[in-house]
Amino acid sequence: AEKALQEKAAEEKKQKDFDEKAKRIEDLKKEIANREKELQGLRTTWMVYDRQTVFRLNQEIADLRKEIEEIQKELAEQK
Repeated sequence: AEKALQEKAAEEKKQKDFDEKAKRIEDLKKEIANREKELQGLRTTWMVYDRQTVFRLNQEIADLRKEIEEIQKELAEQK
């Protein structure tokens, strides 16, 4: 019976991990959307947009996407 309980606990922990990672991916996707919206805003202003800001936002988006890929890899390995 104890082994069954341990397995159930392990299974629940795995599910919780999975859910947390899935939620993290959603949050990261929202972050990316926010950054992209900010980029769009910069591009639509008539002024010459700040290259540094554009570069930084693009870099942040790339980093967020990389983090999503890593989490997705972990999730794939968990199955």
